[in-house]
Amino acid sequence: MKGICVTVILAVTSFACSKDATVNVKPGYDYSIDQTRLCFCPGSGDSARIYVVADTIFGAISLSDNTPLTISQRTRFRTIKGLLDEMARCDTSIFNIEVRYDSVYGFPAWLSIYPKLSSGLYDASLAYSTHNYAKYK
Repeated sequence: MKGICVTVILAVTSFACSKDATVNVKPGYDYSIDQTRLCFCPGSGDSARIYVVADTIFGAISLSDNTPLTISQRTRFRTIKGLLDEMARCDTSIFNIEVRYDSVYGFPAWLSIYPKLSSGLYDASLAYSTHNYAKYK
């Protein structure tokens, strides 16, 4: 078990020290995407490259300065499955959903969820802009 923990720590450390994350991408990632989250919330407009393994964000870097994101910062972003889950759990009697799909890979390249005018929840808007899909496996 100690060997596994050391390997994981070394992999994360190697990833975090990379000046250009695309150079040191490990083949164990399923895919990476660049994503921007827009909302009336902390971190709105931040962009990140997220690295996904088994529909879980395993690593992420800020696109503005290539610094690694903390686990709590990563929760702002969504995997492709996470974007689809956002759409599925949205109550369409209260919220409108706008989605545009990537023409090559079919993932939601733009997802906007915003309240219908009658709901009065004007600050509850949320949008994800996703691009630069790269599959590693």
